[in-house]
Amino acid sequence: MVFTGLASGTMEMSFTQLLTASLGLVAIVNPLLLLGPFLTITKDYPDDIRNRTARRVGLVAFVVMALTAWLGKGVLFFFGLGVPQLQMAAGLVLLLLGVPMFQGPASKVVPEGSESDPSQWRSTAVVPLTIPLSVGAGTMAFVITQTVAFPGVRDIAAITGVGFAVAVLVALVLLFAGPIKRVLGNVGVSVLSRIMGILLMALGFGLLTAGLRELLPGLA
Repeated sequence: MVFTGLASGTMEMSFTQLLTASLGLVAIVNPLLLLGPFLTITKDYPDDIRNRTARRVGLVAFVVMALTAWLGKGVLFFFGLGVPQLQMAAGLVLLLLGVPMFQGPASKVVPEGSESDPSQWRSTAVVPLTIPLSVGAGTMAFVITQTVAFPGVRDIAAITGVGFAVAVLVALVLLFAGPIKRVLGNVGVSVLSRIMGILLMALGFGLLTAGLRELLPGLA
């Protein structure tokens, strides 16, 4: 399981743990939920600007996840926060994200006033399309949890590689947002999102219980 070794932070990440972390990160980011907001915000954009926006969202998403992977642990310990507190906080965030994802709606909410002039595509790609719609608090908490659990340079590099793969997936989904939306339809997007919501709830519950066991050993 991805939670093995979270307390000690000395284990090397196995392939199974890396795969679980990859699935978790995909579920948290959930590129399918970006289809609605992206198409709404960029509805007046020329095709070339819309494609450049999609690529920029992927790039910024990777930069944010990479910085979180390499610097997040230092920020955590600077504020004197321990691993159990991080586990519980991340677990609660993932549970709160997973429950509404399982229940609906089928897309992330577009912040009011986000529809922008095509000339502002660079800033729109960063806020709100990347932050918070693509990479939010749940994503950052999950990445930090993984790097605290597996602090080796190779492990953090592997987690960064996962972030890169997820960012590429985000960019590809947005580049083909129109055709994907037409093929899947609202029902298809909703079904896949609910599956990801179940995965998020499972990951969140695992992190939460792991943190509780560390803070309250008598529960183990």
